[in-house]
Amino acid sequence: MGKFIVFATIFFQGEVKQLEYKAIEFSTKKECYEYMTIHDKHFGEVIDDIRESIQPSGRLLVMGCSARKDIVRNHSGEWQ
Repeated sequence: MGKFIVFATIFFQGEVKQLEYKAIEFSTKKECYEYMTIHDKHFGEVIDDIRESIQPSGRLLVMGCSARKDIVRNHSGEWQ
């Protein structure tokens, strides 16, 4: 099925953007979610920093794990 990644879907400046956490790839979705659970504070802070630097009124719509091939990306968003 391929590698799993942590992604965030964010509403910025009237557009929905897909961002990918590029530092880590996981072999299973379970492994990905376990990592997200352990590091939830870190991911929240990173998303808040990105949102504040681009558009303070932007909103996080969803954050989760998915196979990289299943993420629809309308730009080359990456975050760390």
